[in-house]
Amino acid sequence: MCYYSIFKGMVNFFDYRLKMVRYALEFEISKASREFKTTRKTVYKYLKRYKQEGLERLKNKPKNLKEYLTKCQRKRKNIYFL
Repeated sequence: MCYYSIFKGMVNFFDYRLKMVRYALEFEISKASREFKTTRKTVYKYLKRYKQEGLERLKNKPKNLKEYLTKCQRKRKNIYFL
């Protein structure tokens, strides 16, 4: 089972990424990649994000601005209609 098949049915990506980063900090990158069945490149990517911007950077973000704005507009409409 690889990293992508693990993520396929997962709802909470943040917890998984945080566990991976903490494991990498405690042990080493290679052990973390084996434990979480991913590549070292992926572990480095999330470790770098964590070190630069903290926990917030481990959360999912929209791939593009248009998608993000659409989600925000939907939330506003729901607030106005409540």
